[in-house]
Amino acid sequence: MAELESDFSRSLSAKLKQFNLDVTRLESHGTSVGIPDMFVQGHGFDFFLELKNKKLVYRPGQKAWHYNYFLRHGREKCVLTLISVSNGIQIVPGIKNWTGNKPDFTWFIDNKDLSKIPLVSLFHCLTQVYQQCETYRQVINCLAYDYFPEDLDYYPEDIWPAECSVDDVYDMLTFEQHKLEIFLTLNRIYRNSRELD
Repeated sequence: MAELESDFSRSLSAKLKQFNLDVTRLESHGTSVGIPDMFVQGHGFDFFLELKNKKLVYRPGQKAWHYNYFLRHGREKCVLTLISVSNGIQIVPGIKNWTGNKPDFTWFIDNKDLSKIPLVSLFHCLTQVYQQCETYRQVINCLAYDYFPEDLDYYPEDIWPAECSVDDVYDMLTFEQHKLEIFLTLNRIYRNSRELD
């Protein structure tokens, strides 16, 4: 874990640049109130990242800026807040304007998984919000199609949590809570299939 947010920013910027992404630091008191710390672009997409060190504390205007960004992009694209913690990164998607500094849910990626996943695909996946699907099966298939080879051998039933059916009506917030887990599972399936080839 980085001791300072600036150290976290430098480390993350260096990792993203390894994937040929352009990284622009925006953190400045002269910019718009609430604008995220980092703008990243490349490979045909772009996204904003807000960086925090150890704990989630937003300055005035930040949560509102993130949620307004989500709304202005048709609820299909969001800002990610990354929190550097001792054993990985905690991630908060800006898809809801919750009260205080307690989001409804967060994602977590440990350092071991971070070293095995393509960061470009991961951040692109986590900033995109699927709206045009009717069932969880459809949205899982869309995610797999968007980020993995077409011949990836998986079964949506095997990677969807058991609390509801993969054929239930799609609910965006329910899916978002499980999206990282689904992405990591598909990535493991993909990596294992490459090792067998």
